[in-house]
Amino acid sequence: MAKVISSEKMGYIEQLNNIPTEPTEDVLLTKANIITNFKDNWKALTNAEKLQFLQNYIEKISVVSRKDEGYKVEILGVDFYME
Repeated sequence: MAKVISSEKMGYIEQLNNIPTEPTEDVLLTKANIITNFKDNWKALTNAEKLQFLQNYIEKISVVSRKDEGYKVEILGVDFYME
């Protein structure tokens, strides 16, 4: 039994060592790409994951709601924690 576990462990260690550490493709990060990915991926998050993101990374969200526009909420700005 110990030999089987040791053999499996060595196999996993070998697989981990073979994982490339450098990106396999050039990734161009632009503000537009980040925003697009964020919008697409936000829909896939659960409410708990969204709440966790907001608590960990967002310091303040500034909004305004105007009566003359039917109380439509407009986001004025988002401040992120700077660590």
